[in-house]
Order: sequence, then structure tokens, then C-alpha cells
Amino acid sequence: MIYVGLGAFVVGFFVVLATLGLLIAHFVAPNGRWWDILHVSIGAILISVVFGGLGFAAVSVCLLSRLHYWRGIYRCRFCDRPLKGVGIPCDCPEAQALRR
Repeated sequence: MIYVGLGAFVVGFFVVLATLGLLIAHFVAPNGRWWDILHVSIGAILISVVFGGLGFAAVSVCLLSRLHYWRGIYRCRFCDRPLKGVGIPCDCPEAQALRR
């Protein structure tokens, strides 16, 4: 799950950064001052980290977690039945006794 999150972060970061780079090249005036281009580039990097990297990583890890629960990878430690989701305890009496 960690590798999927890291990979999605890198892919999302570069995809959004490339998209913003194309938009910057198209809409920023070519004779603009260097500090204007620097300001827009730093903003593009920050947007790429937050929306591209962290967004892709969060979505991919959430989908992978749901897939793991759906496939029955996570199991109850008492009765070995598959768990239904995050924070949803098993219906067996041992797990219910821990809730109380």
C-alpha cells in the first residue's frame, strides 16, 4: 500500500506539473519578467504537490484499501472471517466483547 501511494504521488505530481507547464507556456507572455515566471512556476509546483501528488495518492490508497476489504484480505483475528471495512468490527462474540 505504501508503494502504491508513493508511486501515485510521483505520477500525479508529474502529470499535473506537465499540464500546468503547458498552460504556463501558452498563457504567460513570452516577454514576461523573470520574477513573474518564477512566481507562476513556484505556484505550479505547490499546486502539483497538493492536488496532483497528494490527491492521486489519497485516491489510489483509498481504492486499494476498499479492494483489499472487498477481496477479504483483512480478517478477524478471532474467527478468521473477512472484515467488512475500516472501523467495522466483526460480528463474532469475541470482537463484540472488545467493543464494550
